[in-house]
Amino acid sequence: MPPPEELGITLAAFLLGLQSLAYSGLLFWIGRKENSVLLCSIACLDISATSILYGILAGWGESANLPKVLWPVTVFLVAYLSFFLACGTAQSSIRNPARRGFQLALLLKFLISLSYLATRPEVRFQDVLWDYVTALAIICCFKAYTKFGRNDKTSNWILSGVAISFLALPVLASGFLANAWVNHITVFLLLQMVALHCFYSGARYKKDI
Repeated sequence: MPPPEELGITLAAFLLGLQSLAYSGLLFWIGRKENSVLLCSIACLDISATSILYGILAGWGESANLPKVLWPVTVFLVAYLSFFLACGTAQSSIRNPARRGFQLALLLKFLISLSYLATRPEVRFQDVLWDYVTALAIICCFKAYTKFGRNDKTSNWILSGVAISFLALPVLASGFLANAWVNHITVFLLLQMVALHCFYSGARYKKDI
């Protein structure tokens, strides 16, 4: 049995993984004719895999000697998440031909991120954090544009999700420790659950343009 601090992280990560898996299935069912919703469904599936892998690593990684195998996969999945979230938002926010240009730029950013990670002797979460933060900023710009330009009803939900995600980053960096069960990582994961609900609530109403 993992110690309390690791068990708290594992439980929070598994809860986030189950939540995102459920949202992935719902978005797939809702948006089978909308590419923007399907891309968000893939992003939720990615979050589920990332969270569950991280929960396994937090709880049993050291004893099972898993970090060398699972940790690089977990970090690479964050890069995929950034790509699909940003592309799904672009699909419902920007019209062609500008959208094709933005999606090409997002693909280039994604490939640069993967190339950079592949050159790192030891893959760390910080190595992909810039890509994640950039994707959140791009999503914020897209939805701010649709909020004030087209009165898009999905914008408030998604902008709220972006704001909570940004708020969670300094919490993650703080080293906060409340007790044996609650620390900066568990609070970060719980905030991500709230942010994910906001993203889902907006994504389910997305329409391709």
